[in-house]
This record gives sequence, C-alpha cells and structure tokens, in this order.
Amino acid sequence: MDAEQHQRKPFLSSMDRPVSDKTEKPRGAKDQFQMWTPIILHPLVLIAFAILFAIFLAVTEVLYQYSNKHQGLSTSDQKYHYLWTYAPTAVFLIVAGFWGQVEYRSKQLAPWHSMNQRARPASQSLLLDYITPWNVISMFRSMKNKHWAVGLSVLGSLLITLLTVFSTGLFMLDSVRLQKIPTTLKASAQFNSGGYDSKMVDGVPALSVAGAGRFNLSYPTGTTDKYAFSPFNASNTDLGTNTVITGKVDLFSAQLECEQGKLVNWTTYDITADGTGGPGFIQPSSDLTLSSPSCSTNPFQASLFAIPSQNSTSADVFFENCTGNGQTGSRIIFVSARLWTAGPKYAISDMYPVFCKPTYTISKGLVSLFASNQSVARLLPLANETSRSNAIPGIGSSEIIASLNSSLVGAEKPVSLFPTGNTSISHLGTLYRLANMSSPFDAESLFEPSSFQNISIGAYQSIVAQIARQHFMTPADSQFTGTYSATKQRLMVRELSVRAMEAILAALILVVAVMLVCRPVRSTPRDPGPLSGLAAILSRSSHLTDRLDGTPNKKNMKARLTGGLYVGEVINQNGEKAFRIEAKYQGNNDSQPADTDVTISWWHSISRWWQIVSILLPILIIAGLEAAYQESHRHDGLGNITSDGYIQYVWVYIPALVMLLVRIFTNGIHSSSMILQPYLELKRGAATASSIMENHLSKITLYSFCCALFKKQFVLAASALSVIIAPILTIAVSGLYSTQDATVPRPVSIMASDSFNQHGGPAYGDETGSPLIGSLIVARNMSYPAWTHGELITPILREDTLTDLDGDIPYQPSNKTSDDSALLDLTIPALRVNANCTALPREKISLKQFPAGGSSKWELQMHLGPDCRAYSGTTMTVQSDNPNATQTVFGQFTDYIAFFGDCPPMAVLYGTLTPNNSTSGVHGFTCKPYVNQVEANATFAYPGLQIQSMTVDESTMKPFPGFTVPGFTSSMPNITNSAGNNAFDSFFSIMMSNQATLNTSDIVNPDAMPSVINATQHLYRVLVAQYLNVDARTAPTASIPYNGTLSDPTRVRLVQSEISTRILEGCLAAMTICSLIAVFGTRTRKILPINPCSIAGATTLLAGSDILKSDIFPPGSEWYNDKEMTRRGILNGLIFGLGWWDRKRYGIDIGKPAETLCDG
Repeated sequence: MDAEQHQRKPFLSSMDRPVSDKTEKPRGAKDQFQMWTPIILHPLVLIAFAILFAIFLAVTEVLYQYSNKHQGLSTSDQKYHYLWTYAPTAVFLIVAGFWGQVEYRSKQLAPWHSMNQRARPASQSLLLDYITPWNVISMFRSMKNKHWAVGLSVLGSLLITLLTVFSTGLFMLDSVRLQKIPTTLKASAQFNSGGYDSKMVDGVPALSVAGAGRFNLSYPTGTTDKYAFSPFNASNTDLGTNTVITGKVDLFSAQLECEQGKLVNWTTYDITADGTGGPGFIQPSSDLTLSSPSCSTNPFQASLFAIPSQNSTSADVFFENCTGNGQTGSRIIFVSARLWTAGPKYAISDMYPVFCKPTYTISKGLVSLFASNQSVARLLPLANETSRSNAIPGIGSSEIIASLNSSLVGAEKPVSLFPTGNTSISHLGTLYRLANMSSPFDAESLFEPSSFQNISIGAYQSIVAQIARQHFMTPADSQFTGTYSATKQRLMVRELSVRAMEAILAALILVVAVMLVCRPVRSTPRDPGPLSGLAAILSRSSHLTDRLDGTPNKKNMKARLTGGLYVGEVINQNGEKAFRIEAKYQGNNDSQPADTDVTISWWHSISRWWQIVSILLPILIIAGLEAAYQESHRHDGLGNITSDGYIQYVWVYIPALVMLLVRIFTNGIHSSSMILQPYLELKRGAATASSIMENHLSKITLYSFCCALFKKQFVLAASALSVIIAPILTIAVSGLYSTQDATVPRPVSIMASDSFNQHGGPAYGDETGSPLIGSLIVARNMSYPAWTHGELITPILREDTLTDLDGDIPYQPSNKTSDDSALLDLTIPALRVNANCTALPREKISLKQFPAGGSSKWELQMHLGPDCRAYSGTTMTVQSDNPNATQTVFGQFTDYIAFFGDCPPMAVLYGTLTPNNSTSGVHGFTCKPYVNQVEANATFAYPGLQIQSMTVDESTMKPFPGFTVPGFTSSMPNITNSAGNNAFDSFFSIMMSNQATLNTSDIVNPDAMPSVINATQHLYRVLVAQYLNVDARTAPTASIPYNGTLSDPTRVRLVQSEISTRILEGCLAAMTICSLIAVFGTRTRKILPINPCSIAGATTLLAGSDILKSDIFPPGSEWYNDKEMTRRGILNGLIFGLGWWDRKRYGIDIGKPAETLCDG
C-alpha cells in the first residue's frame, strides 16, 4: 500500500508546488460567474456567418446576371483555367473550416445544454456522444433527440460541403460570339491629295476590278465595288482571326452627272484593202462630233469597230473637252454604237452617247472588316450623315478623268486578251471589258438607256474607287472608337451551379437564423473540452464521480447511471456560486447497482477497416488518375464531347465527390488522433498540466498542426497535415477536367481530279489572263487563286473523295455546327519554275543610243553569243523623265526574245545610266527557265481546301520535261515606278515597291547580283505559277490517292489537366504517408476502456482521482479558463498519468501509475 501511495504522489512535493489562495476572490467576479459561451457560437459570429452567406448569394446572382447580360464575365484563356476554378472552391473551403468549429461546439455542448434545461436521463445527457459518430449519423440522432443545434450545425457542414462541390462547376470557359464590343481602332490612311501624282497612275486600279470580277479575287484593302474608305485595324492585336471590327469612317463614292447626247457628225472610211491584207486587217476609225445640252465636242478620232467585214456592235468611253460657246470643262462620254457595212462603205446605224461630269462625295459610313485579312464584311453608308462633294483639296473632275484614262490605258493590253464571251459584240473598250468580266451583258443591253447607264456607271465607280484608294489617300495613324464582334473564350457562369448554390446558401442563412435561437450556450461555467476544464467542473459533482468511480467498462457505466435524472445547476456554496451535476433518482433510491461484469474492455477510436480504406483509397485514386492522364495525353483527351447539356456536370461533380470521400476518411483518422492525443500523453506518464489543458478538437486544423509541431506531437501533426492538404484535393479537382477544341490527327486520303500536263504551254503570248492574276497578286496583294500558293501549284483535289482511313468511310467533321476549319496535311507533287540565270558579262552589253538632241531614252544592246540567232528582243529601251540627271537608276526585264538556236529566252539589265555613252554601271544576266516538279508539304483548310501553307522538300526536285515556259511580258499591265531619277519597268517596280525584295543599293551595287537574281526568280516564279495553274493541267492518267492527316479542331474533347493531376497525385501521396504515420504511429490498444467523448466516459477516467479534490481545484475553479488557472497556479508543478492506480482503478490521476498493472 505504501508503494502504491508513493506512486500516486507528484514528483514535486506540496511544498514545492505553488498553492493557490483559497480565500482569493476571482478578478471581475461579476464576469467570472457568467455561464460560458464559446466565441464561435456568439450571436455576432453567427450573424456574421448569415451576412457572409447572404453576400455569397447576392454575388452569385449578380455574377450570373452579369454573365447573361454580357455573354460571360470576361474574356479568358485556358491558361487561366486554374484561377477561376480554384478560387471559389478555396473560399468555401475556408468558410467550411470555421463552420467546423460551430459543429464541434454544438456537439460538445449539446449534452450540457440538455441537462441545463431540466433533469435528463443519462441517455439524453451524460451518455450522449455526438462527436465520435459520423456526422450524418449524429445529425439524425440529434433530430430524434430534438437537439436542434447539433442537427442544424451538421446540416450546415453538409450544405457547405455540397456548396463546395457545386462551386467547382460554377465557372466554365465557353466559345461565345460577342457583338458590338467597344474597342480602339486605328486608321492607317486618310483622304488627302498630298500623295497624288498623275504620272504614277497605272493600270493596277482597273486591273483590280478585273481580278475581283473575273477571278473572284477580293478587292484590295480599303475598297469595295463602289467605295473607297479609310482602312483601319484594331489596336488590340489579340482579337483573334474570326474577329469583325466595325468603325465609322470616311467613304469615297464616285458619282456622275449625266445627260443624253447625240451624234452630230461623223466621217466614213473606205474599208476596201488596197494591198494584200484584206479588209479583216484594217482597224477602221471615224472622226466623231458629239454634243449634249451642256457640252459639244470637236471632232475626235474613235476606233470603235475591230472587224468591219460584218455588222457589229461596240461600246467604249472617251474623254473630251467641251468646246461650245460658254462651255468649259471635260466630260466622260460613254458611247455604244452599231456598224452596218454596205460594200466598201460602213455606216453607223445607232449611236447612244451619254455625257457625264464626274463628281464624288466624302461621307460617313459604318464599315465592318474581318480583322484577319481586312476584307469587307459589311459596308453601310449613313444616310443621316452630311455628304461633302469634291471634299479632297486638289482633286476635282479633271483629276478623276485623267486618272481614269491613265488606268484604262495601263490595263488595255492585259484586258484585251480576254474574249467578251458574246459574238454579237465585236468591240468593247477596256472599261466595258471590265464591266463584262464582273457582270456579263448582251448587245441589247448597250442600247437600253437605263441598262447602258447602269453598266457604265457601275464600272466607272469601281475603277475610280480603286484609284481613290491608291492615289487620293496618304498614310495616317489616327485612333478612333469602334466596335468588334468576335468568337471569344468567355468565362461563363453555369446556371445549374448558380441555382444549386443559391438554394444551399438560402438554406444556410435559415440554418444560422434558427441556430441563433437554439444555441447550446450558457450551459457550463467554462469550456469542458480539456480534461482540466472537465475536472474543474466535476470537482463539485462528488455524487456523480463517486457513482462512476472504478467503472471497468461501458456496460457497467450505463448500468450505474440507469434510473437517474441528471441536471447541471448553479448553486450557492459557502456564499459563492458553484456549478455541479446533480443526480435525482426515483424514490430517492440512489443505491449503486452491483457490477455484473468487472472485466475491463478497451475502446478503439477507429475501426481497422476505416484505417485500411483510408490508406488504400488514395493509392487507388493515384493509379486511376495517372492511367487516365496518360490516356488523355496520348489521345488529346479522354473522349469526344458531343453534347452541351447537363452531361458536362458529370466530369465536374463526380471527381469532386470522390475527393470528398477521401476527405471523409482522412478526417476520421485525424479526429481519432485528436481524441487520443491527451490520453497518449498521459499514458506515457509524467504529463504536465499543459497536457490535460489541451484540446485539439477545439482548434482550427492549421493552428492545431502548428501546436502539435511545437510540442513535438509528430503523429498528430501528420494527421493534421493530411487534413490541411485535403481541401487542396477539392480545389485541384475542380480544374481536373475541361473541354477543349482538340486538334486530333486522323489518317485520311484524297483523290486529285487532274494531273500535270507535260506538253502544254505556248512559247509566246497568253490568253488565259494568268499574267493579269499574277500581277494583281504581287502588285495589289490580292489573294492566291485556288490550287496555287506563292511559287507553287498543286493538283486540284476532290473534296468529296476525302476518306477517313480508320474506318474507310467518307470523312465527317466531329462538330458540324462549328465554324472552325480542320487542317489537312498532305505531301503532294507541285510544279515550280526555275529561272536558271547566269551573269551576262559587261562586255556583252553595248549602248546603241543615249539621250541627245532632245531624246530622253537609252537603247541597250545585248550580245548573246554566236550560237544565238536572235532576231528580236535583244535590245532594251530605258525611258527617263530626267535624262540629264547625273545618274539614272534603272531596271528592265524581258522574256520576249525571239530566236533560233541556243538563246536565253529571258534577260535582265539593271544598274545606273549617265547622259554619256558609258555602260560601266550596267549589269545583267540571262535566264533559261524550266519547270521542276517537287514534293511539297501542304496544309489545306477543310472544308474548302484553301491552301494555308506549303513548304518544298528541295531534295525531291526533278525536271518536268516537255513543258515550255511562256513569255508574258507583252501582256503584263503597266505598273511604273519611274519618278525622279528612277526608270524601272513594271517587273522591277513590283520588286522595288510592292514586294520590297530589292532596294536601290542592290541595283547600284555590282556585288549584289545574287540578291537581284533571287528577287527576280521569286517574282518570276509567282507570275509563272499562275500560268501553270491554267495551262499545265490535264486529266489524270490514274486514280492516285494522296495520304495525309486531318487535324480536326472541331472535336470537343474531355481533357485531363496535367497540372491538376500532378497536384492531386502529390497531395494524395502526401496524405497517404501522413495516414500511415497516424495509423502506425498511434498506440490505440489498451489506452482507453471507454469512449471519452461523452460526459460519463470522460468522468469515468477522472472519478476517484486526487485531481478532483478541493485542494487541487479550490472553490470557484470551475469558472476559470485554463489561462486563469495557470495564472493562479492551479495544477502547477503536478504531473499526471493514465493507467492502473490503487484499488485497481484504471484512469487518470496525479503521479505515476503502476505500469506493471497495465497489461494485467
């Protein structure tokens, strides 16, 4: 007995331990004797929760309404995916952490609150435990017991958890067509005559109309068929390729003031041939005199009829001055006529002249452009805006007439090669040929007044609009406000998530409101959670502790408490308030029943299967995540998504629920560790007062983790860390899956409808219009025709033969409603010309003529060697506007050398010329072009098969025999750049000004010949490619499929995020390690015989111990919190233990237990 008594003594003697003054009154006595309310259950805190939930509800609805009104919250990008998926989840997880304390305090205080209201049986008070069961079970039990605060707090936790799950699907990224969004636009040109020079007006404006009308090429930037306008673009370069920008800009519109004229006089010509040519070789002309009410002309020569040997119809335009009395100015005269032949004479039977005075207006209009290529999507003149006639200073009717005439002259040569397509019309001037290309007409239309005027005015407006854009504008850099419409990735708010979250938040507000009424507060004098607090309260409840002293197991504990009613009450004891738990028994029979079973049983805080699942479940999820990610990575997604309905919520919510399941098991492990921690400290022995003052259940997890680390409670710290990591699962899983427009390569094949003709092409001349197309491409940056790209042409592919090789079936796009194009990658044959140029020695170049005696030109002669018997084309004439300049920089190209023998068909001379007879600054080279066939890696847009890019495999180049490369110099339009001291022909003008592949330093530097040859070859290749596109094709000799891959971006794929996967895997792995430490590092066997989370269970461990004696807890101690106890020295210097004590009692007491009895 003495030994046992010794073991129960503290290691510090009573003399060494500070002794509290039992007569000392508590400081602030009035406050000290107030029943305890945890801060988390204070009305202001709960009201703050309600306000927070109301704010969340309002913000959610505002976000949803804003999203609906503005087609999303903002324009976002997939790279910001994690910001808007993680943020809402993280916010609600923080709220969930604080609400967890509301739940704990409600569960903890419910038995006390039940006893505080009235006497309750043990099952409704002392034996009540809401902490250890799963909270869903606790919720239903509490509802059954009418402990509403517990049920509501658990319901709140479940609702917040559900809220967190729904928040993972609150936002989504979706493609939305935005309309009329304000933006800043920048005009790149403005109407101004500062750049106008009549000498620089060439055939390009007229030929641009031909390109649009004949070859369906787009109009140049800043023009339509009727208008020229200030071109503009978006200052925001990140608007996307499908963006349409709209701005209010100046519109130039050419107009005519017309009146009907008449034929006054004409002269006839005898068409009988006086030689060998015959009448078919005579170009008849006539001197015409025309007049209108406001203008009369002098006789002027007009060539109207090409072949007068038959009756014919013609139309042309003339530019004449008015010469009548009092008449001034010039007129544009549109003329249609019929010619009848009678023997050697011909007569004009019908003539329809229309006199027009050109004008123009500048007005405002709304222009919509595709941002990707500046082509016009829509043009709307604004009727309510003021129009200004002839508003460009220096540009009047005479400038328009001169410019129109120059452009028609410059375009005459290439345009004359196109047949009219109507044998009843024998002659059309250039303007009417252009009109016929855009909208073919018959002969009768030329003599119906309104029809003829519409034809004439339409062609006039189109050409002058091109002139205005090219010559009546100067560069500008001015900003103005406009709008844009674009398909953007917008951050959308999902309605289902919104409605679910709003319902949950409304329910949470109601939960808080009810909890304000039924809070389980003011039921205890202090926090009963720590063992120190419970011991202080029980120190005044000797009847209860005596009844439970020595209870060996749960069965006996229940038996001892059966039949009693228990109440917590405040009493006056020796003039001071005291709190105790009083028992009342029926008939005042408080005799303790005999224990039927004295065998001690051990309580397990958590089941073995729970521990196994807690460890294996994360491992299985990690394996599943990695397998799914590898599948997603290999196939650009886990599968195709074909529906925009509620199926999208499956991959949003199910992963979140799985991670929620992991959190439930992890929380169970941690709860077990927190419950056991103070008892493990006591079991190890020599525990100080701080051990029994500790209650991790009442702490936020992060704070609990820090405390555990500070106190070197590493097992508890590990379980706390797993709980801290757990919310990251819910956050990260919200970004695990997303839908993306995935580019999925699919093997396909396609057939060609033609092959390359090895025997095509005339040696000279061309009537296909290919020189015109090529010139427009390089001079006006017009788009490439189909099946050509840069220097190359490809076979014509049949879109209907595109076959999916995986199923050997016709290809079908995954998303037929998508506007996005798939990309078809093929390796196909292509043709390309090789210029094959060689430097021409300087001694082979001589000067036949130089400026003298009023002449303004040089004539250069090329000597091509004895094997070349050229009879024309070996001389080049350089015309200069300033022949007396010290130096004239020039460049001339020809591919019209007529020859027999071994002559180069193409030659280039360039360099500098002086007024004397020197050729020292002249350089040249000759070329013998031939066609090569190469293999090209081509990318086509599907549908439509427009070429997006082509690259040549130079190792596959081989000659394409039998094909003669044509000459086209004679049919090229007049594109000049001969101002000042420059004298460049059309070919060099394009290289110098339009393509910018050469500059003046290249021309004057003799060492720069490789650069000149490369630039010449590139331009020549582009021009010849258009000829090959027309004349180098024939029917296929065999059906040869071309295999390739089609990357289909219209597929919407469910993609697993690598970042989220790695985060989840890392977190799950860390949680698994933490769970292993918690499971295997915590001793759970033979620690506690009874669950300590009920009042009776914890009392059983304290009953009969010296801790409950009045010399340990003096009167009034039950009103002190742990801080006050420490200040007063209560428990200071004592050590505590858990184990076997005297009388074979197992529990907590002061001193060191008899450990030898632990296993007995």
